Amino acid sequence: MAEPQLQPEFSRPIRVERIGRDEIGRQIEAKPAEREALAARLGLESLDLLRAELRLKRLSRGRIAVEGRLQAKLTQLCVASLAPVASEIEGEFAVEFVEAEPGPEAEAVVSVESEAPPEPIEEGAIDLGETVVQELAERIDPYPRAPGADVTWRDEAPGEPEPKRPFAALSALQGKKKG
Repeated sequence: MAEPQLQPEFSRPIRVERIGRDEIGRQIEAKPAEREALAARLGLESLDLLRAELRLKRLSRGRIAVEGRLQAKLTQLCVASLAPVASEIEGEFAVEFVEAEPGPEAEAVVSVESEAPPEPIEEGAIDLGETVVQELAERIDPYPRAPGADVTWRDEAPGEPEPKRPFAALSALQGKKKG
């Protein structure tokens, strides 16, 4: 039984045959329903803006370069106080795609100098929206903290801390056994 395919929330596919040696540009922006679905996927309270300006260019040996700049405005919950934490993310990125070799044993050639292995071109298209979402996901703070949030551990019962004895549990068991 085949597993159901997940549909990307922010899909903007482009066929690779439309990408030539001359650079082309694309501007993409997520619609409100797409941002809401992405917020749920990324564990955000809200995603108020997600857009990107992209440049695409064909390289040698079937490779496609995608360079871009993304901008996002989002709200997360503070890991200490659960207060909303708003943030803006802006950044540039570059991703290289490569057409997969036919056959089940296709291997990607990874250069030692490259930062990340190339992404596969699937079914002759590159999903620019999903590429932007993956770049955004890498930039989201996994532990957002509201200003003034205190994460110092405190015992629930205030007062004098009881000294910890390493064999207290064994002593208690011996007392029960004798009594």
